[in-house]
Amino acid sequence: MHIDIFLACSQSKYYVGDKKPPRIKSGFFSWLPPLIYAKEPELLEKIGPDAVVFLRFLRLMRWLFTVLSLLACAITLPVDIVYNIRNNPPGKTALSMLSIQDVQGNSLFVHVGATYIFSEW
Repeated sequence: MHIDIFLACSQSKYYVGDKKPPRIKSGFFSWLPPLIYAKEPELLEKIGPDAVVFLRFLRLMRWLFTVLSLLACAITLPVDIVYNIRNNPPGKTALSMLSIQDVQGNSLFVHVGATYIFSEW
């Protein structure tokens, strides 16, 4: 008796008339397009305002960190590459030229300044 009432209540929460859920194809990642293209009013109705605000916050963080990481790479990677080309220690690979590992002297001030700017911004 109690289980039937629980099932009826839980089904009525998500059941809206004759509206069907979006069709999902039979691929491995085919659940992603309905998730990506869900509109905010529909999400507000289904998951509530707290979850929608959290999703907006996650979207803000994603764009903020994307812009900051691209800007940081655009500033610091050329300095590392130029320093490693000028000083050319033996055994350097293309990937190790992108790191700060052997950078010394005044070139480090670019990294210190970028760290200060990004941590204060």
